[in-house]
Amino acid sequence: MYFLDPIYKNTIGETFLLKDDRTLQSDLEKIHLQLGSVAILLEQKELKTLLILIIKTKHGCTCKNCNEKHIPKSIKFDTHFSQVLFKSTKTNLVALEHLLKRTIFELELSSILNSNNIPT
Repeated sequence: MYFLDPIYKNTIGETFLLKDDRTLQSDLEKIHLQLGSVAILLEQKELKTLLILIIKTKHGCTCKNCNEKHIPKSIKFDTHFSQVLFKSTKTNLVALEHLLKRTIFELELSSILNSNNIPT
């Protein structure tokens, strides 16, 4: 049986750790990213790649015509399971960046605590 352990939640969505046992942690676990009614399964490295993409997109276009004022209307992202197309607004990007950063922080903190046998 699989379990969804909450990691972090904000205004745009929430993240969970998809585990097959509540007591064990392994590197094979997937992150369940819930944005509205859409759920995406990601590996931790895909989560970091998505964060980099969001940060780059938030800075806008760097061409001479736009002068970094243009933010793309959508973001395309590929995972092992699917191809995702996000609607892109400044507000959505800021909230999504915050969600991903806090999720990565919580996962890394949990990993450090577990490796030092510190109960959470």
